[in-house]
Amino acid sequence: MKIIPYQPGFGPETVKMWRESKEAAIGQKDIHSFEDHLYFLNEILPATHDVEIAISNESVIGIIAYNRTEISQLYIHKDHHGKGVGTGLLTRAKEASSGILTLYTFEVNEGARRFYEKHGFRIIGGGHENEEQLPDLLYEWRRCCLIVSSQGLIPCVPDRRGQGSDRDRHSSGEHGIRSAPSDRRKGLGPPDAIARGWGRRTGTWCHLR
Repeated sequence: MKIIPYQPGFGPETVKMWRESKEAAIGQKDIHSFEDHLYFLNEILPATHDVEIAISNESVIGIIAYNRTEISQLYIHKDHHGKGVGTGLLTRAKEASSGILTLYTFEVNEGARRFYEKHGFRIIGGGHENEEQLPDLLYEWRRCCLIVSSQGLIPCVPDRRGQGSDRDRHSSGEHGIRSAPSDRRKGLGPPDAIARGWGRRTGTWCHLR
């Protein structure tokens, strides 16, 4: 599998995969025509989001549309669920994010809900109005960073502008780790790696990497 920027030449195949995947997930056909859907993909979505597709054996098996703060679309070919396609696309969005991502998914889409929760997303709201007239859920993911201090590694949580919490805006290090100024003067730098797992600060969940 390879992930590449979306190109209009893949449009019809991508839209077909998208519509079939969505129908299988929510049990409802798309309310828009194929032509309108293709126009949205080619002309509307790329104006506000990076659009990438997953390719296997020259066939489109997934699509994601994201920017620094949200994931607008993520659909995987129904025959390629559970094969790492969604994880690969989601990782792209996380790496390009401000440190916080939000997305909506339909309440009835239990497979998507399990997938997002497995990858560190938590429900923070719901009831968003949509064309399908189905209840939906608002999810959020936060990347943890760590401050290296004389007290040890202190979890911090990026704010919605992607600049970190008040106590860590002074500096930035590699891999989402931040070093406190006093410790930099002592010659301490960020550790080579950070643990994978959950950090918790003031009741907010965030995911390390």
